[in-house]
Amino acid sequence: MILFTLLISLCACVSPQHQGTALLAAKVRGPVWISGEPAPASIKVGRATTHTCLALFAYGDASVEAAMQDGGIRRVHHVDFESKSLLGGLFMVYTTMVYGE
Repeated sequence: MILFTLLISLCACVSPQHQGTALLAAKVRGPVWISGEPAPASIKVGRATTHTCLALFAYGDASVEAAMQDGGIRRVHHVDFESKSLLGGLFMVYTTMVYGE
C-alpha cells in the first residue's frame, strides 16, 4: 500500500516540460506559451539550453530571457520547448525556443 501511494504521488509531479523522460531515449517538443496575437511577418527564433549529466549536476540557462537575447527578440509571440533524454533521464537536454520580433 505504501509503495502504491508513493508511485501515485510521483506521477502527480510530472510537468509538461519533462514528459520526455523514458527508459532508454526520448525526444519531445511542445508548446509552453502563446501570446494570442497574430504572428509577425518576419519571425525570429532564439534558443537557450540546459544539460543534466548523470542526474547529479546540471548547467546552462534555458530561461526565456536567455533565448530572447540569443535571437535578438524584443517582443515574444510564443515559446516552445524541446526535451531530450537518454537512459531514463541520466543525460538530459532541455531547450527553450522563443519566437517573436
